[in-house]
Amino acid sequence: MHQTQSKRWALPVLSALGALTLAVGVSAPAAYAAVTVPGVPTAVSANPGNASAAIMWTAPKNDGGSSITGYAVTTSPSSKGCTATTTKTCTLKSLINGKSYKVTVRARNKIGLSAPSVAVSVKAGVPLAPTAVVVSPGNTEAAVKWTAPANNGSAISKYTVTSSPGSKTCTTATTTCTVTVLTNGTPYRFTVTATNARGTGAASPLSSPVTPGPVQTIHVGGYPMGIASDGSHVWVASYLSRAVTELDAATGASMGKVADAGTLPESVSADGTHVWVANSGGGTVTEIASANHSVVHTITVGSDPTAISSDGTDVWVADTGDNTVDEIQCSTATVVNTVSVADPTSISSDGTDVWVAEGGALGKVAEIAISSTPTVVATIPVGNSPLGISAKNGSVWVSNSLAQNVMEIDASTATVTATIPVGAYPTGISSDGTDVWVANTSGGTVSEIDASTAMVVNSYTVGSQPHGVSADGTHVWVANFDASGTVSEIIP
Repeated sequence: MHQTQSKRWALPVLSALGALTLAVGVSAPAAYAAVTVPGVPTAVSANPGNASAAIMWTAPKNDGGSSITGYAVTTSPSSKGCTATTTKTCTLKSLINGKSYKVTVRARNKIGLSAPSVAVSVKAGVPLAPTAVVVSPGNTEAAVKWTAPANNGSAISKYTVTSSPGSKTCTTATTTCTVTVLTNGTPYRFTVTATNARGTGAASPLSSPVTPGPVQTIHVGGYPMGIASDGSHVWVASYLSRAVTELDAATGASMGKVADAGTLPESVSADGTHVWVANSGGGTVTEIASANHSVVHTITVGSDPTAISSDGTDVWVADTGDNTVDEIQCSTATVVNTVSVADPTSISSDGTDVWVAEGGALGKVAEIAISSTPTVVATIPVGNSPLGISAKNGSVWVSNSLAQNVMEIDASTATVTATIPVGAYPTGISSDGTDVWVANTSGGTVSEIDASTAMVVNSYTVGSQPHGVSADGTHVWVANFDASGTVSEIIP
């Protein structure tokens, strides 16, 4: 039996491309495709967080001939990184809040890493800590304000103020907030945090301690004597230093000296546009522009001007030294009328009449009718040595210093309708239409009188020798005429 041997014959084949050799009975192998690294990831984006950033991307269209097994994310600077397998997101951690990073993504297969993607910028972070925290204490509350910090690339949505002790809080989208339900007499400190879409940042340093209470003390110096609030600002004239100091009526914060008045400034009146200061030692009135604090005019008046009152149209000045009242026209800053009044010690205009306390043992109040030729139309007997007067809402309130009482006069009839005992040696007096506030100079107190009942409803201990007082309907401001140079703020 013969064994048949299988053979393969190589036959030449001619073609247009030249001679090829085919192995008869043998299949031709498939064409070989080389495997490479993947293509570059695309559409890289970043979502910053608190010291972190979530990075997202789209897989490359070309996997290089081998399935993608993962991704590598790298930052520059700092070479922070994270990796992912089949997902197309990972989170960078331990970033420095507020620092900018360039982020690239590479794809990986069995051959290796792709080229880096186009870099995207990311700045991690929650806001920085607020700064310049200032606290103004009130009655069972504290108003806190601060300077906004850098938001690290995401708008701040809210701030949170926290007290210590007690952890009382308030939140706001602005840079001021009032923490309430505090305990009067307890010192508190406060921190502030800022929050954005990425989270809440670090707390500010603790504020200086403040103590809530119904009376707060503000240092101005120079024996403050005259004081006036226009509702937004409080103006204080210091008798010995000649300085006029401005306070923020909302917070009680001192804004510092804004101008110099004349010699021995004793009384102040503010009408919202200008501040008028009676300088008893120089026989002048200083006009100060409220907006820019410039001294606009210095107006010569009578001798020893001790009291002043502006009604927005005219300024009325009590010249104790020569027994007159001067009328200054606001628009021209000139004296347009002078009225004789005996021993004028205090003055208040209600826009219709001017009321003048005539000091001395036989105390009286003179009523001057406002007209082109103002004249005294009534003289009303009051108590011994009236030194303060305030006209509001149809009533005129007079503090009789030696009689230690306050009298209410009905402005329409020019008659006394009530006599109210108060503290020792009442001088300054101010009505806000609801209550009447009386500075008892010898007692270091302020009496609060309910205007509707003509009864004392409260007494507040303030600084030594309270003299001038001004009530604006929200707060009561008291100039304490002593070496400590303070203003007391009463928060009813």
